[in-house]
Amino acid sequence: MELVVIGKTHKPTGLKGEIQLIVNEEYLVELEHLEVLFIKTYGRPTPYFIEHIRVNNNLPLVKLEEIENKEVAKKLSAKEISVRKSDLRIPEEERIIPSSLNYAFLVNYTMNDEVLGSLGTIKEVLEFPQQEMAVVDFKGKEVFIPLNPTFLQNIDKTNKKALVKLPEGMLEL
Repeated sequence: MELVVIGKTHKPTGLKGEIQLIVNEEYLVELEHLEVLFIKTYGRPTPYFIEHIRVNNNLPLVKLEEIENKEVAKKLSAKEISVRKSDLRIPEEERIIPSSLNYAFLVNYTMNDEVLGSLGTIKEVLEFPQQEMAVVDFKGKEVFIPLNPTFLQNIDKTNKKALVKLPEGMLEL
């Protein structure tokens, strides 16, 4: 049996043994149909059958069979949780892993400037403390173009194009 780690337990909630879960975002949709979770206790994944799962303040709460109070649930806090790979409905190769970057989807889009025309293809999107930057190969050199509403005028997802309006001289820096 192959297991897939989907997150970890957090802390008990309430008096009846519910436990908050911290689940990787790409697995949240899988929770509603699961019947069993494997919680790593004593270094080994142990199966726990699910009585019910509900969401409270954007965190899933699970009630496991035979976990009847907060004290017992507390023993399962901060433990790795897994599921059987065969229980996952979305195959691993089709699973979308979310990015913390808002503009990560722009990789391989063509970037055009309102005045200069085509600047090149976006090779990468990087995160800097203040904003995200597109890395574009412009006339043989790598340039960083800010991705923010000030410069970014339009995103055409159908044709994979991003239109920017850059200040004069910005690409000569």
